Amino acid sequence: MSEQTDPEPADDLAHSLAASAGLSAPVSQVRLAGGRNNRVHLVNHQGGTKTILKRYHHDPADKRDRLAAEWDYLTTLQPLNLGKTLDPLADNKDAHAALYTFIEGRKPARDEIDEALVDQAAQFIVDTNRTPVLADTRSASEACFTLNEHIASVDRRVARLAAIDPEAPLADQAKAIANDEIVPAWTRIRRAITEGSKAGDKTITSQILSPSDFGFHNSLIDETGCATFIDFEYAGRDDASKLICDFFCQPEIPVSLDHYPRFRDIILNAINAADADRARCDVLLPAYRIKWLCIMMNEFLTTGARRREFAEDTARETRAARQLATINKALSALQN
Repeated sequence: MSEQTDPEPADDLAHSLAASAGLSAPVSQVRLAGGRNNRVHLVNHQGGTKTILKRYHHDPADKRDRLAAEWDYLTTLQPLNLGKTLDPLADNKDAHAALYTFIEGRKPARDEIDEALVDQAAQFIVDTNRTPVLADTRSASEACFTLNEHIASVDRRVARLAAIDPEAPLADQAKAIANDEIVPAWTRIRRAITEGSKAGDKTITSQILSPSDFGFHNSLIDETGCATFIDFEYAGRDDASKLICDFFCQPEIPVSLDHYPRFRDIILNAINAADADRARCDVLLPAYRIKWLCIMMNEFLTTGARRREFAEDTARETRAARQLATINKALSALQN
Protein backbone atom coordinates (compact mmCIF):
# COMPACT_ATOMS: atom_id res chain seq x y z
CA MET A 1 0.00 0.00 0.00
CA SER A 2 1.44 3.37 -0.97
CA GLU A 3 1.47 6.37 1.35
CA GLN A 4 -0.15 9.61 0.20
CA THR A 5 0.69 11.93 3.12
CA ASP A 6 3.29 12.32 5.85
CA PRO A 7 2.56 10.68 9.23
CA GLU A 8 0.32 12.68 11.56
CA PRO A 9 -0.86 12.07 15.12
CA ALA A 10 -3.57 9.44 15.39
CA ASP A 11 -7.00 11.06 15.68
CA ASP A 12 -9.79 10.41 18.17
CA LEU A 13 -11.55 7.97 15.85
CA ALA A 14 -8.43 5.81 15.54
CA HIS A 15 -8.07 5.80 19.33
CA SER A 16 -11.69 4.84 19.98
CA LEU A 17 -11.71 2.04 17.40
CA ALA A 18 -8.40 0.67 18.69
CA ALA A 19 -9.81 0.63 22.23
CA SER A 20 -12.95 -1.17 21.01
CA ALA A 21 -10.76 -3.78 19.31
CA GLY A 22 -8.63 -4.26 22.42
CA LEU A 23 -5.49 -3.03 20.68
CA SER A 24 -2.64 -0.92 21.94
CA ALA A 25 -3.00 2.85 21.58
CA PRO A 26 -2.40 4.36 18.14
CA VAL A 27 0.65 6.58 17.73
CA SER A 28 0.30 7.94 14.21
CA GLN A 29 -1.64 7.54 11.00
CA VAL A 30 -0.78 7.95 7.33
CA ARG A 31 -3.24 8.59 4.49
CA LEU A 32 -2.92 5.90 1.83
CA ALA A 33 -3.21 6.58 -1.88
CA GLY A 34 -5.52 4.77 -4.27
CA GLY A 35 -8.97 5.04 -2.70
CA ARG A 36 -11.67 6.14 -5.15
CA ASN A 37 -14.69 6.07 -2.83
CA ASN A 38 -13.31 6.22 0.72
CA ARG A 39 -10.49 7.55 2.86
CA VAL A 40 -8.01 4.96 4.07
CA HIS A 41 -5.29 5.43 6.70
CA LEU A 42 -2.51 3.16 7.90
CA VAL A 43 -2.52 3.38 11.71
CA ASN A 44 0.68 2.71 13.67
CA HIS A 45 0.16 1.47 17.23
CA GLN A 46 2.37 1.21 20.28
CA GLY A 47 4.40 -1.98 20.09
CA GLY A 48 4.57 -1.93 16.31
CA THR A 49 1.09 -3.19 15.40
CA LYS A 50 -0.40 -1.77 12.20
CA THR A 51 -4.05 -1.53 11.25
CA ILE A 52 -6.17 -0.02 8.49
CA LEU A 53 -8.71 2.69 9.31
CA LYS A 54 -11.33 3.13 6.61
CA ARG A 55 -13.75 6.05 6.48
CA TYR A 56 -16.64 5.31 4.11
CA HIS A 57 -18.22 7.90 1.89
CA HIS A 58 -21.90 8.56 2.56
CA ASP A 59 -24.20 10.86 0.68
CA PRO A 60 -27.95 11.59 0.94
CA ALA A 61 -28.20 10.93 -2.81
CA ASP A 62 -26.58 7.49 -2.45
CA LYS A 63 -28.32 5.26 0.09
CA ARG A 64 -25.86 2.35 -0.06
CA ASP A 65 -24.39 1.38 3.32
CA ARG A 66 -20.81 0.62 2.31
CA LEU A 67 -19.64 -0.04 5.84
CA ALA A 68 -22.39 -2.57 6.57
CA ALA A 69 -21.83 -4.40 3.27
CA GLU A 70 -18.09 -4.79 3.78
CA TRP A 71 -18.36 -5.59 7.48
CA ASP A 72 -21.03 -8.27 6.90
CA TYR A 73 -19.03 -9.85 4.07
CA LEU A 74 -15.77 -10.03 6.01
CA THR A 75 -17.53 -11.27 9.13
CA THR A 76 -19.07 -14.06 7.05
CA LEU A 77 -15.65 -15.03 5.70
CA GLN A 78 -13.81 -15.01 9.04
CA PRO A 79 -14.71 -18.60 10.06
CA LEU A 80 -13.28 -19.84 6.74
CA ASN A 81 -9.76 -18.74 7.73
CA LEU A 82 -8.81 -18.04 4.14
CA GLY A 83 -6.05 -15.58 4.97
CA LYS A 84 -6.79 -13.74 1.71
CA THR A 85 -8.66 -10.74 3.12
CA LEU A 86 -8.41 -8.19 5.89
CA ASP A 87 -10.12 -9.14 9.16
CA PRO A 88 -12.67 -6.76 10.72
CA LEU A 89 -11.63 -5.47 14.16
CA ALA A 90 -14.03 -2.69 15.20
CA ASP A 91 -16.57 -0.38 13.62
CA ASN A 92 -18.31 2.90 14.36
CA LYS A 93 -21.55 3.14 12.42
CA ASP A 94 -22.20 6.76 13.37
CA ALA A 95 -18.79 7.78 12.02
CA HIS A 96 -19.13 5.51 8.96
CA ALA A 97 -15.74 3.98 9.79
CA ALA A 98 -14.08 0.68 10.64
CA LEU A 99 -10.72 -0.72 11.68
CA TYR A 100 -9.21 -3.72 9.91
CA THR A 101 -6.07 -5.81 10.10
CA PHE A 102 -3.13 -4.69 7.99
CA ILE A 103 -1.66 -6.89 5.26
CA GLU A 104 1.58 -6.01 3.52
CA GLY A 105 1.39 -5.86 -0.25
CA ARG A 106 1.20 -3.75 -3.38
CA LYS A 107 -1.15 -3.44 -6.29
CA PRO A 108 -0.09 -5.61 -9.22
CA ALA A 109 1.10 -3.97 -12.40
CA ARG A 110 -0.95 -4.48 -15.55
CA ASP A 111 1.74 -6.62 -17.17
CA GLU A 112 1.80 -8.95 -14.15
CA ILE A 113 -1.74 -10.22 -14.71
CA ASP A 114 -1.19 -13.78 -15.89
CA GLU A 115 -3.02 -17.08 -15.68
CA ALA A 116 -1.64 -17.83 -12.22
CA LEU A 117 -3.01 -14.60 -10.75
CA VAL A 118 -6.34 -14.99 -12.55
CA ASP A 119 -6.58 -18.51 -11.14
CA GLN A 120 -5.99 -17.12 -7.64
CA ALA A 121 -8.89 -14.72 -8.15
CA ALA A 122 -11.17 -17.50 -9.39
CA GLN A 123 -10.16 -19.73 -6.49
CA PHE A 124 -11.01 -16.97 -4.03
CA ILE A 125 -14.59 -16.97 -5.34
CA VAL A 126 -14.69 -20.77 -5.20
CA ASP A 127 -13.34 -20.85 -1.62
CA THR A 128 -15.87 -18.29 -0.42
CA ASN A 129 -18.74 -20.24 -1.94
CA ARG A 130 -18.14 -23.78 -0.66
CA THR A 131 -21.70 -23.77 0.66
CA PRO A 132 -24.73 -22.32 -1.13
CA VAL A 133 -25.45 -18.67 -0.36
CA LEU A 134 -28.46 -18.24 1.91
CA ALA A 135 -31.58 -16.60 0.52
CA ASP A 136 -31.67 -14.07 3.38
CA THR A 137 -28.08 -12.92 2.76
CA ARG A 138 -27.76 -9.19 2.08
CA SER A 139 -28.05 -8.52 -1.66
CA ALA A 140 -25.03 -7.02 -3.38
CA SER A 141 -25.18 -3.48 -4.69
CA GLU A 142 -27.15 -3.55 -7.96
CA ALA A 143 -27.72 -7.29 -7.54
CA CYS A 144 -29.47 -9.01 -10.44
CA PHE A 145 -31.56 -12.17 -10.15
CA THR A 146 -33.18 -12.19 -13.61
CA LEU A 147 -31.94 -11.29 -17.07
CA ASN A 148 -34.39 -8.39 -17.10
CA GLU A 149 -32.80 -7.03 -13.92
CA HIS A 150 -29.39 -7.08 -15.60
CA ILE A 151 -30.82 -5.05 -18.49
CA ALA A 152 -32.59 -2.64 -16.16
CA SER A 153 -29.37 -2.08 -14.21
CA VAL A 154 -27.57 -0.92 -17.35
CA ASP A 155 -30.65 1.07 -18.43
CA ARG A 156 -30.43 3.07 -15.19
CA ARG A 157 -26.72 3.72 -15.62
CA VAL A 158 -27.18 4.92 -19.18
CA ALA A 159 -30.16 7.11 -18.21
CA ARG A 160 -28.04 8.91 -15.60
CA LEU A 161 -25.77 10.19 -18.36
CA ALA A 162 -28.50 12.66 -19.28
CA ALA A 163 -27.62 14.46 -16.03
CA ILE A 164 -23.97 15.23 -16.77
CA ASP A 165 -22.96 18.25 -14.72
CA PRO A 166 -22.59 21.17 -17.15
CA GLU A 167 -20.07 22.75 -14.75
CA ALA A 168 -17.81 19.68 -14.77
CA PRO A 169 -14.45 20.06 -16.51
CA LEU A 170 -14.61 18.69 -20.08
CA ALA A 171 -18.40 18.34 -19.74
CA ASP A 172 -18.99 18.94 -23.47
CA GLN A 173 -16.66 16.10 -24.42
CA ALA A 174 -18.32 13.83 -21.87
CA LYS A 175 -21.79 14.66 -23.25
CA ALA A 176 -20.63 13.91 -26.79
CA ILE A 177 -19.31 10.51 -25.71
CA ALA A 178 -22.56 9.74 -23.91
CA ASN A 179 -24.86 10.79 -26.74
CA ASP A 180 -22.81 9.70 -29.76
CA GLU A 181 -21.11 6.56 -28.46
CA ILE A 182 -22.54 5.01 -25.31
CA VAL A 183 -26.28 5.45 -25.89
CA PRO A 184 -26.26 4.10 -29.49
CA ALA A 185 -24.01 1.18 -28.49
CA TRP A 186 -26.31 0.24 -25.62
CA THR A 187 -29.35 0.45 -27.88
CA ARG A 188 -27.77 -2.11 -30.23
CA ILE A 189 -26.56 -4.41 -27.46
CA ARG A 190 -29.83 -4.23 -25.56
CA ARG A 191 -31.81 -5.16 -28.65
CA ALA A 192 -29.58 -8.16 -29.33
CA ILE A 193 -30.00 -9.43 -25.75
CA THR A 194 -33.75 -9.01 -25.56
CA GLU A 195 -34.44 -10.42 -29.02
CA GLY A 196 -32.34 -13.50 -28.22
CA SER A 197 -33.94 -14.27 -24.87
CA LYS A 198 -37.27 -15.85 -24.05
CA ALA A 199 -36.79 -16.07 -20.28
CA GLY A 200 -36.01 -12.54 -19.20
CA ASP A 201 -38.03 -12.79 -15.99
CA LYS A 202 -36.90 -16.29 -14.95
CA THR A 203 -35.12 -16.32 -11.59
CA ILE A 204 -31.41 -17.05 -11.87
CA THR A 205 -30.31 -19.90 -9.61
CA SER A 206 -26.52 -19.55 -9.97
CA GLN A 207 -26.34 -17.13 -7.05
CA ILE A 208 -23.15 -16.64 -5.08
CA LEU A 209 -21.75 -14.64 -2.20
CA SER A 210 -20.11 -12.00 -4.34
CA PRO A 211 -17.43 -9.49 -3.33
CA SER A 212 -18.67 -7.22 -6.14
CA ASP A 213 -16.37 -4.76 -7.90
CA PHE A 214 -13.97 -7.70 -7.94
CA GLY A 215 -10.70 -7.38 -9.79
CA PHE A 216 -7.01 -6.73 -9.41
CA HIS A 217 -7.71 -3.03 -8.82
CA ASN A 218 -8.94 -4.26 -5.44
CA SER A 219 -6.06 -6.59 -4.67
CA LEU A 220 -2.61 -6.63 -3.13
CA ILE A 221 0.17 -9.06 -3.97
CA ASP A 222 3.06 -9.97 -1.72
CA GLU A 223 6.66 -10.66 -2.68
CA THR A 224 5.83 -14.32 -3.38
CA GLY A 225 3.05 -13.45 -5.83
CA CYS A 226 0.17 -14.39 -3.53
CA ALA A 227 -2.89 -12.17 -3.83
CA THR A 228 -5.03 -10.66 -1.08
CA PHE A 229 -8.40 -9.18 -2.03
CA ILE A 230 -9.77 -5.99 -0.49
CA ASP A 231 -12.65 -3.49 -0.70
CA PHE A 232 -15.97 -5.27 -0.37
CA GLU A 233 -18.29 -2.32 0.17
CA TYR A 234 -20.72 -3.53 -2.51
CA ALA A 235 -20.65 -7.23 -1.50
CA GLY A 236 -23.58 -9.59 -1.09
CA ARG A 237 -25.73 -12.19 -2.79
CA ASP A 238 -25.73 -11.88 -6.58
CA ASP A 239 -25.72 -13.66 -9.92
CA ALA A 240 -22.34 -15.23 -10.65
CA SER A 241 -22.58 -13.89 -14.21
CA LYS A 242 -22.41 -10.32 -12.95
CA LEU A 243 -19.20 -10.93 -11.02
CA ILE A 244 -17.60 -12.70 -13.98
CA CYS A 245 -18.50 -9.93 -16.42
CA ASP A 246 -17.42 -7.18 -14.01
CA PHE A 247 -14.04 -8.88 -13.53
CA PHE A 248 -13.24 -8.46 -17.23
CA CYS A 249 -14.72 -4.98 -17.63
CA GLN A 250 -13.13 -2.95 -14.82
CA PRO A 251 -10.60 -0.62 -16.44
CA GLU A 252 -8.02 0.19 -13.77
CA ILE A 253 -6.05 -3.07 -14.01
CA PRO A 254 -7.61 -4.81 -17.02
CA VAL A 255 -7.70 -8.56 -17.45
CA SER A 256 -7.29 -9.96 -20.95
CA LEU A 257 -10.32 -11.73 -22.39
CA ASP A 258 -7.94 -14.59 -23.17
CA HIS A 259 -8.52 -15.61 -19.54
CA TYR A 260 -12.31 -15.27 -19.73
CA PRO A 261 -13.34 -18.87 -20.59
CA ARG A 262 -11.11 -20.39 -17.92
CA PHE A 263 -12.14 -17.92 -15.19
CA ARG A 264 -15.83 -18.32 -16.06
CA ASP A 265 -15.67 -22.10 -16.06
CA ILE A 266 -13.69 -22.44 -12.80
CA ILE A 267 -16.37 -20.49 -10.95
CA LEU A 268 -19.43 -21.93 -12.69
CA ASN A 269 -18.17 -25.52 -12.43
CA ALA A 270 -17.60 -25.05 -8.71
CA ILE A 271 -21.23 -24.07 -8.13
CA ASN A 272 -22.59 -26.71 -10.53
CA ALA A 273 -24.00 -24.10 -12.87
CA ALA A 274 -25.93 -25.10 -15.98
CA ASP A 275 -25.01 -24.46 -19.61
CA ALA A 276 -27.57 -21.65 -19.60
CA ASP A 277 -25.48 -19.84 -16.99
CA ARG A 278 -22.41 -19.95 -19.23
CA ALA A 279 -24.48 -18.67 -22.12
CA ARG A 280 -25.82 -15.83 -19.97
CA CYS A 281 -22.27 -14.74 -19.10
CA ASP A 282 -21.39 -14.57 -22.77
CA VAL A 283 -24.55 -12.66 -23.68
CA LEU A 284 -24.14 -10.15 -20.85
CA LEU A 285 -20.45 -9.38 -21.31
CA PRO A 286 -21.08 -6.59 -23.88
CA ALA A 287 -23.78 -5.13 -21.60
CA TYR A 288 -21.32 -4.91 -18.73
CA ARG A 289 -18.79 -3.17 -20.91
CA ILE A 290 -21.44 -0.49 -21.37
CA LYS A 291 -22.14 -0.45 -17.65
CA TRP A 292 -18.46 0.13 -16.89
CA LEU A 293 -18.29 2.92 -19.42
CA CYS A 294 -21.12 4.55 -17.48
CA ILE A 295 -19.26 4.00 -14.20
CA MET A 296 -16.23 5.72 -15.69
CA MET A 297 -18.51 8.64 -16.54
CA ASN A 298 -19.39 9.11 -12.84
CA GLU A 299 -16.72 11.80 -12.63
CA PHE A 300 -19.03 13.99 -14.71
CA LEU A 301 -22.07 13.40 -12.48
CA THR A 302 -22.55 15.44 -9.33
CA THR A 303 -22.85 12.55 -6.86
CA GLY A 304 -19.94 10.65 -8.37
CA ALA A 305 -17.73 13.72 -8.30
CA ARG A 306 -18.52 14.33 -4.62
CA ARG A 307 -17.50 10.75 -3.80
CA ARG A 308 -14.20 11.16 -5.64
CA GLU A 309 -13.53 14.46 -3.85
CA PHE A 310 -14.08 12.75 -0.49
CA ALA A 311 -11.63 9.96 -1.30
CA GLU A 312 -8.99 11.62 -3.44
CA ASP A 313 -7.00 14.85 -3.02
CA THR A 314 -6.78 15.52 -6.74
CA ALA A 315 -8.17 18.49 -8.67
CA ARG A 316 -11.40 17.72 -10.52
CA GLU A 317 -9.83 18.91 -13.78
CA THR A 318 -7.10 16.29 -13.40
CA ARG A 319 -9.58 13.55 -12.54
CA ALA A 320 -11.83 14.45 -15.48
CA ALA A 321 -8.96 14.38 -17.99
CA ARG A 322 -7.77 11.06 -16.60
CA GLN A 323 -11.24 9.56 -16.86
CA LEU A 324 -11.76 10.73 -20.43
CA ALA A 325 -8.53 9.04 -21.46
CA THR A 326 -9.67 5.80 -19.80
CA ILE A 327 -13.13 6.07 -21.39
CA ASN A 328 -11.66 6.52 -24.86
CA LYS A 329 -9.54 3.39 -24.42
CA ALA A 330 -12.60 1.43 -23.32
CA LEU A 331 -14.59 2.71 -26.28
CA SER A 332 -11.86 1.52 -28.64
CA ALA A 333 -11.99 -1.93 -27.05
CA LEU A 334 -15.80 -2.01 -27.35
CA GLN A 335 -15.64 -1.12 -31.04
CA ASN A 336 -13.08 -3.83 -31.67
